Amino acid sequence: MKNILLLLTTSVLLLACQQSKVTQANNVDEHSSTASAVETPIAVAVKAGNSLKVEHRLSSERAKIGVPYEIELDFTGPADSSFTAEFSATPGLSLTSNTTAAIQMDNIGKSETKKIVLLPQQEGIHFVTIYRAGVNQQEKPTAIKVIVGDKDIKEYLQTLGTIVEQEDGSKVISMKADEG
Repeated sequence: MKNILLLLTTSVLLLACQQSKVTQANNVDEHSSTASAVETPIAVAVKAGNSLKVEHRLSSERAKIGVPYEIELDFTGPADSSFTAEFSATPGLSLTSNTTAAIQMDNIGKSETKKIVLLPQQEGIHFVTIYRAGVNQQEKPTAIKVIVGDKDIKEYLQTLGTIVEQEDGSKVISMKADEG
């Protein structure tokens, strides 16, 4: 019983610490200027693969076309291990930094901060994908959302078809079908 209580207490404390980090990151004043993304991260998120976690910090909440955009990455995984991380970006984003990085974990399973630099080329919602090279296909990659432009996010989302209201008031998306 004591072990279960200890496990629950530890889980709650870890969750509270992570929530505190995210809340602090989200409360950063948009209009303040800082020299580095490390001092006041705009967004912090942790995404986990099988045995690898990636924490990232964005240089700003939104990217602008033609202006370099930085993402800082911290990896957590098995202690004293190493691997190659590969980065790819969806069309509309161009990686100006290397598409791979050698990651070395220290004796407690943390890496040095790695930075990737993107050059946004068109407005919209884009993604940077991070995965380990040479690992089986079942391991989950990490995707980081990058919003380019100042429009409301709903304007960037695409509807694949026409919204039609039915007689009963429900809405259906009608899409063209290819015959052939």
